[in-house]
Amino acid sequence: MNSLNADNRSGTESPALAAPAGVVPQPRKWPAVVAALVVSMLLPLQSWLNGELGHRVGDGTAAAALSLAAGWVAVTPFALLIPRQRRAWRTLATAVKERQFPRYCLLAGACGSVLVFVQSTAALVTGIAVFTVSVIAGQTLGGLVVDALGIARSPRRGLGAARLIGAVLVVAAAVISVFPRLVDAPHPVTVLLPALGAVTAGFMLSLQKAMNGATAAAARSPLLATWVSFFVATAIPLLVWGARHLAGGGSVHLPTQIWLYFGGLVGAVFIAVAALVVRHIGVLLLSMASVAGQLVGSIALDVFFPLGGALSVLPTATGACLTLIAIAIATKGRNSR
Repeated sequence: MNSLNADNRSGTESPALAAPAGVVPQPRKWPAVVAALVVSMLLPLQSWLNGELGHRVGDGTAAAALSLAAGWVAVTPFALLIPRQRRAWRTLATAVKERQFPRYCLLAGACGSVLVFVQSTAALVTGIAVFTVSVIAGQTLGGLVVDALGIARSPRRGLGAARLIGAVLVVAAAVISVFPRLVDAPHPVTVLLPALGAVTAGFMLSLQKAMNGATAAAARSPLLATWVSFFVATAIPLLVWGARHLAGGGSVHLPTQIWLYFGGLVGAVFIAVAALVVRHIGVLLLSMASVAGQLVGSIALDVFFPLGGALSVLPTATGACLTLIAIAIATKGRNSR
């Protein structure tokens, strides 16, 4: 079994998706970081969309189910109809049967359902600013843990001084970006519990990235990993919502504005890109790039679509620049080893 696992980590995974244990393909690092940064710019929009959907529906579980179902429906035709993806199904089935990767990675969507549920219930309560910084803190902590422990058989990456400095700078950047909002809040304690929920969701997001990366490597298809993740993520709130409906407490009013359901589509794009690049740059560096993208996305929301809880442009811009510096430090630290 150990030899089979070792073969999976080095010889049988697609070179485009995975690297041998402890080896990160250096030439692909910065393109992967840029891809993660760009796609993460959409995450603040996803938080707002899911939060607004939860507010309109009046039920966080139903809103999470609807948002995730929209993403799953969008991905399904590509995952089932493209010939290459049908081959990926067979490859994944073989990998599961032969235990070529941890089977629990197939449940990565459970982590995603936590994020979407928290978005649907807490994003507009805390404001996008506090929600974003809380998710960022959770992602940073999760990235350190996943990389240090090699969760989901991802290549272990020692913490090292550069990576620790980068993580500290990320947290500092996030705090700077929302400090005015926290100071001006009349009752900061009212956002504490939702913010802690967002920290937990951010930590779970880091776990999801690693688990989806393992599934994508085993199937040789980030798209199939995205489909599996969305299937699990959608099933959990749907089952809860259905059970509540049978008990007489799950009736909701569905809004007619189609754009409210686009949060799931944003999530599908993010999951696919994250599953593709995580094996090249690691969860911590992926989380740092994601943080930078979220901060830049928050600036865009603040400028083009102002919200009551939006981030102030100057502190957020400062935080985004500091985060980019953190990414550069962490990357340089890996190149020097």
